[in-house]
Amino acid sequence: MDLERKDFKLTNLGECNVVVGRNGCGKSWLLRKVADRMRHETPDGAVKYISPERGGFPRYDAGIEANLNRQSNWLLDSRGHNQVQDFKVQSAAQFGRLQRLHHLAMEANIKSGMAPGPTFDGVVERINSLLDRVRLVRADMAFDIRLREAERMLGPDEVSSGETELISLAIECLAFNYECKAGEQNLLLIDEPDVHLHPDLQARLADFLADIISEGKVTIIIATHSAPLLAALSCAVDTHVCFMRIGQSGPYHFEKFDEIHRAILPVFGAHPLSQVFNERPVLFVEGEDDVRIWQQAVRSSEGAIAVYPVATQSKDHMNAYEERTSSVLSAIYDQPLAYSLRDRDDTPGELPPMHAVRRMRLGWRAAENLLLTDEVLAECDTTWDALKIRIADWLEQPAGHPHYDAMKEFADGGFQRSSAKLKIIRNDLVGLMGSNAPWEVLVGQAIAGLAGTPTNLSGTSLWAALGEATVLLRSDAAPSQ
Repeated sequence: MDLERKDFKLTNLGECNVVVGRNGCGKSWLLRKVADRMRHETPDGAVKYISPERGGFPRYDAGIEANLNRQSNWLLDSRGHNQVQDFKVQSAAQFGRLQRLHHLAMEANIKSGMAPGPTFDGVVERINSLLDRVRLVRADMAFDIRLREAERMLGPDEVSSGETELISLAIECLAFNYECKAGEQNLLLIDEPDVHLHPDLQARLADFLADIISEGKVTIIIATHSAPLLAALSCAVDTHVCFMRIGQSGPYHFEKFDEIHRAILPVFGAHPLSQVFNERPVLFVEGEDDVRIWQQAVRSSEGAIAVYPVATQSKDHMNAYEERTSSVLSAIYDQPLAYSLRDRDDTPGELPPMHAVRRMRLGWRAAENLLLTDEVLAECDTTWDALKIRIADWLEQPAGHPHYDAMKEFADGGFQRSSAKLKIIRNDLVGLMGSNAPWEVLVGQAIAGLAGTPTNLSGTSLWAALGEATVLLRSDAAPSQ
């Protein structure tokens, strides 16, 4: 589905849509603009804009309810700007309205010969499913809030900001869902519902919204800068996402959340709670072998190397990972930076950067070739000349070993340690080097030993073999955000 008016254009919307971006990029402006245009220009469908982080306490106010009942547009008009001080009071006033709408729906079901459906207590329990410390209890047309364990009544000012946001949000969403008619274009716009919510509660919110979406009446658009909420929504419901940048004027394209998003998103999951990612930028590599090398390098360097290695499905998938990562980083961080590292193989030349992602190639053919650098050989108390002799002696044996032909090809080709294809014989080489350690560990430990100032800059050094990736060894490699 697309939405287009003179002020905006949103393309490829699904049932659940998430706009991700930093503060000030225009997320709230976009949602309010959509709400304003759609309610005036699409009279057949219902539109509601919710911004649960705004002010007030969730307590009943008869004057607010009177305004709601007298003027159909009063609620929307009062929310056309930031910092609505009565927002949660407005939400509480809609609890009685939610109850009436529920009873009308039950009566309609009975008249049509259907089962009446769940009681209103069941609706209250849907709200309580979002809460862990407190719960709502019906009280005439309003509600009380109690501690779950002690059953003590709480005043509105004793409830946490996160709990009040969830209560307000649940009432508003459920009331709107009852107001909507199936088959019409009903838009529910929710602005930053994650504010003050622990990631566990954000996951509960995702399940709650997925339950509403499953009833088939509502299209939801959510603005957020929470990676945990985006991840939770992608697991709970079919989700489309738009990464919004500061200064972007549209159009705003939503792409279906796929396996690549799911693979890279956990890297950014700490963003709402800490600055961990700023200190350890992501490093995309081709496979799990490469991940183990760089994990070992990070551990052995004791903090001197600071990256977060992530395996892509293959070299062919790296472009997609780089594109998605650049979109996520640009929407969340001020000075985004990530890295990707490919094997050189038979491809010369440098790769241009992709926005926030610095793309690099090894200096030597592939990760397993790093085994034969001076530093790794030294770690095994051997030299390149000594290893060549051992390889020649090994080849004097009868040609019954399954890797004999590959090893002979390496020797007959002139022992081109920087460019030969060594994947098949890499473990055989480790044995001939006199080590029992996994080859990834040997390479990772040697990389860690380079952190700081290199002592060997020859063409057979690990420094030369890493090529552009030596930027990861410098103390200034991590971005300052």
